[in-house]
Amino acid sequence: MAQSPAPSVPPAASLRVRIEAGFERWGAFVAARPWTVIAACLAAALALVPQARHLSIDTHPENFLLPEHPIRVAYGEFKSLFGSDNFIVVTLETDDVFDLDFLAWLREVHHAIEQRGPHIDEVRSLVNSRETLGDALKGLFGK
Repeated sequence: MAQSPAPSVPPAASLRVRIEAGFERWGAFVAARPWTVIAACLAAALALVPQARHLSIDTHPENFLLPEHPIRVAYGEFKSLFGSDNFIVVTLETDDVFDLDFLAWLREVHHAIEQRGPHIDEVRSLVNSRETLGDALKGLFGK
C-alpha cells in the first residue's frame, strides 16, 4: 500500500508555528525563573544608563528626509528665499517689571543682544514694544 504524501505546509504558516513555539518556550522559561529574568532585565537597563546622556530626540519633520531628497532641497531653497521661522525666547524674572532700574538694565541687555548676537534679525522686548490703541472703535462699544 502506498503512503500518501505529507500535506505541504506553506512557508508563512511554518514560520508562524516556529515563532509561536519560541514564545511558548520563552514563557515557560520566564515562569520557571521569574527572579532571574527580572534581575537580568534590571542589569541590562543599568548597563545602559551611562549612555543615556548621548540620547537625543529630533522630531523636526525636515529631518525625516535625506539631505539630498528633492523635497528637502526645495524646502531649503524656500527657506533661504523667504526666511525661516526660528526664534529664541529669553525670559527674565523680576519682582517689578516696571521698576526703572530693571527697565534700564533691560534696555542694556536688549541693545547688547542686538549688537553682539550673531545672525539676529530682530529683538523684541518691552524696549521696542508697540502700543496699539483702538480709538476708532470706542464709539461702537459705548465707551
